[in-house]
Amino acid sequence: MMGISAKLWPAISLTVGLLTVSCAPANQQATPPPPAPPAAQPSPVPSPPVAQQPNNPPPAAPPAAPPPANQPLFCEGRMTNGWAFRADFVPGGFTQIRWTRDGEQPQISTLTFSETNAQGERIYRGAFRAATNVTLVDLSRGNVRPGSEVSVGVDEWGWSRGQCRS
Repeated sequence: MMGISAKLWPAISLTVGLLTVSCAPANQQATPPPPAPPAAQPSPVPSPPVAQQPNNPPPAAPPAAPPPANQPLFCEGRMTNGWAFRADFVPGGFTQIRWTRDGEQPQISTLTFSETNAQGERIYRGAFRAATNVTLVDLSRGNVRPGSEVSVGVDEWGWSRGQCRS
């Protein structure tokens, strides 16, 4: 077996974390390890340089389409006595109801805004053949759009619902 001389195998010191191990050949005295360097403080990570942006505002978004209540709409329904109605809506409110029934001349009821009820529904009033009261209730509370509903009442005929579309 071949031995290693002290000249070829000097004292060794190994530090891992907080543990230091020293070894020396039998004929040498181990020297104490050098003092551990002070714990290094983590250095702050430098931020990447911020590129200077030109002072241009972002491109403007295209203008939004006007809300549905700003386009002409109509609401259709049918009363139980066979009269079909078409209530015309323009920006600002309902203006008229056109009445049709087989074998009859079409009739027009001009509407005027009357009031807003306790539920916030706008109420319009008119007449059928200048003799019978007509009432239209905007169930959308002024937010008329395709799919909204109206309720139309005529004295002696009762009430019916109408569906709005463009």
